Amino acid sequence: MSKRGNSRKLAMRMLYQMGIRTTELAIIFEDLDKGAYAEDTVNWAYHLAKVTQDHIDDIDKIIETYSIDWDMDRLNQVDKALLRLGIGEINYTDTPYQVVLNEMIELSKTYSTDESSKFINGILGKYVNEACSQDS
Repeated sequence: MSKRGNSRKLAMRMLYQMGIRTTELAIIFEDLDKGAYAEDTVNWAYHLAKVTQDHIDDIDKIIETYSIDWDMDRLNQVDKALLRLGIGEINYTDTPYQVVLNEMIELSKTYSTDESSKFINGILGKYVNEACSQDS
């Protein structure tokens, strides 16, 4: 996995922990096993998690808009973390949306249910098609 891919995996783990614990991101970051990763990988992971956390209300509104007939409380916590991370990275970094979409789908295949990759692809794909510039 690439450095950025590992960063996304770490960021997903942090966002997942935020979804199931009532703990601040800084504490979750300190508890995270980061020893196997390069410093820039860890720093990018924290940046992705932090920018997502900073815009969580806006991101959740987007997820609610595109996850028709799915209440946020019913979403699988891993899927929710991946959707939040994907939209956060698409909206608040300069990473091409095609890269983010592919990475979130691949992470869902590894860390979530058999159906999750289709669900995440559907929501992020529809969001990208409707809200993102096709020139990026």
